[in-house]
Amino acid sequence: MIVSVTRPEPPEGETTRPGGYTVALPDPNNPDDKGVGWRELVFIKKENLAVVPPDQLKLKADIEMTQTVLQTILPDENAELKPKTMTAMQHRYAAYQTKLLGLAQVGLQTPADPDSSRQALESLQMEILVREGPRVKNGYMKVLGVWAAVSGALTAIIYLMLRNNPNFSQLLHAYQNLLVLWTGTMIGTWLSFGLRRPKLAFKDLGALEDDMVEPGFRLIFTGLIAIIIAFIFASGMVNVSVGGLNSASLLAHGSSALLIGMLLGVSEQALPGTLTKRASQFVSEIGVKG
Repeated sequence: MIVSVTRPEPPEGETTRPGGYTVALPDPNNPDDKGVGWRELVFIKKENLAVVPPDQLKLKADIEMTQTVLQTILPDENAELKPKTMTAMQHRYAAYQTKLLGLAQVGLQTPADPDSSRQALESLQMEILVREGPRVKNGYMKVLGVWAAVSGALTAIIYLMLRNNPNFSQLLHAYQNLLVLWTGTMIGTWLSFGLRRPKLAFKDLGALEDDMVEPGFRLIFTGLIAIIIAFIFASGMVNVSVGGLNSASLLAHGSSALLIGMLLGVSEQALPGTLTKRASQFVSEIGVKG
């Protein structure tokens, strides 16, 4: 996909629309650009323009957001000086940056044409999404899957050890299905991302999860909530029955524990609110009884 922006000639009789900024790449020989990395765009406001038009301000903000997303999905440890020999990822970033610079100059410099620039920006964002989206999404699912597999496999091994050695600890043996529930929760949490994010928008590339929690912490957080909910089921505080599945059988049947764990994992986004609601209900009852 090629993004090309040209400055249309203003209609006859119309004056040239002034731009609010001068846009350029950082110049290492310019003292004012000292400390600005090569991956940035430099926006210099025109001193002779009292107020920058709102559409140009909005365009500038969207260009900066696009630049931030690019810097996130194409990271570079050494972003100060442009390397003489660039990696494939740096080449891709530089190509996107050149296009971003061109459309920024069209939309924000005199003669300014924000409408054409915005169309070009949307095309560039679509190009980035098509080219980089699969790598970003699959990479996240791979990391999340590895964490889920390791955590789920570890608890499955501990479960098998407890099941085959019932005399090791009667207490642990009685609650061994919680380990099965944890394994199911890990599976469900991995599936949850794919179910919730069948398609990505450009802005999603910079933050695949709204809460910005790392995969490992997400799994631990969701697993612990699932364990608490399992105790809620085991205590009889709540009893859920759907078809032949009854939450009361969680500690008695490993298959029920596994299925409940997977369902809780798939519904991970709803778990914090559900747990908070039950905790508030419990505390409210304490106040009434007191």
